[in-house]
Amino acid sequence: MNNNNKFLLQIFEKIGAPLFTSVNEVAVRTVMGGQATAMPSTADQAETIAKLLTSHTKTSTALSGKLGLESKDPEADDLQVSLAAVLSPVIANMYQIVGQAPKDDDIEKIVSSFETLGSFSNNFSSVHEGAERLETLPVSAQPQDQAQETLQNITSMVPLINSVSAFPFGQAPEKLLRKIIQRIQSEIDAIKKEIPEKSYNYTGILNAIVTIYSQCHFSEMARIMAMTDKERETGAITIDGVWTMFDQRMELLKTLARAMTNTPETATAQEGTTAPTAPTQPIAQEVPVAAPVTAPPPVAPPVTEQPPAQPVTQTPPHAENASPPEGSSPMSFFSAKKDTQES
Repeated sequence: MNNNNKFLLQIFEKIGAPLFTSVNEVAVRTVMGGQATAMPSTADQAETIAKLLTSHTKTSTALSGKLGLESKDPEADDLQVSLAAVLSPVIANMYQIVGQAPKDDDIEKIVSSFETLGSFSNNFSSVHEGAERLETLPVSAQPQDQAQETLQNITSMVPLINSVSAFPFGQAPEKLLRKIIQRIQSEIDAIKKEIPEKSYNYTGILNAIVTIYSQCHFSEMARIMAMTDKERETGAITIDGVWTMFDQRMELLKTLARAMTNTPETATAQEGTTAPTAPTQPIAQEVPVAAPVTAPPPVAPPVTEQPPAQPVTQTPPHAENASPPEGSSPMSFFSAKKDTQES
């Protein structure tokens, strides 16, 4: 893959994907809430994304000037693109909350917030190690030390905190959060028993389970939010639906984990047996090859007076396997048979 394709994919992932996701989520929420009867057309969604990109560009331009993010190469756009990637989730989240593209007042609030973060970052030394620690903050990166692994685990819990804060199902958020964490930890322990130790990664499994739970949580929340007031009054609002979906998806995750790690070697180790091996064959010793045996030429039988010709009858099955007369040629049986048929 060349650099242009890599750059384009990064644009799609870092800038385009958050915007598209927010537009699609707002559209689904509008339909489920009864504000619209059908999903917007492709042209309408493209128009909405274009408005978000316009607000995105205005925010990026204003923020780069406020923070003094300038490149030595005036024609280089690497800093602008990087800043746009940072701002894309912010613009997308604002659209999810408000349901419309950020206006000038909203852009000023975003720029002001990032100015505050800029002054906050000035209180810390921007040494090389600090930059590396931020680069390895994503869960997919290899942690530098135990502290970095702890930071990654906390980062993995962010979707869980967001889901509980958004809709605690009538319970105290802190109490519900403790219950969910205990359940997630029990699932992690169960998966640890299913797979080999060399394939076990706590942070990666934690991130996967939290993602599954948060999706189930928001899905059940959307279903309840789409209910009418009468339906909410007659039906109890519980978290049971979340656990039902969660259990189903966890079974799929465990099956997938077993399938990906249950190689023939690990399966044998788990069963405590050794793989069967083929029986050892004795090594054949070299023997001299005998010269091919040449059959002697058939000996013509003595001429005798032939009896009258008899009708040819079918040879019984055992006649083909009969042995030739003693002292005659091995081929004499077939010669005699041929002479009989010709007569």
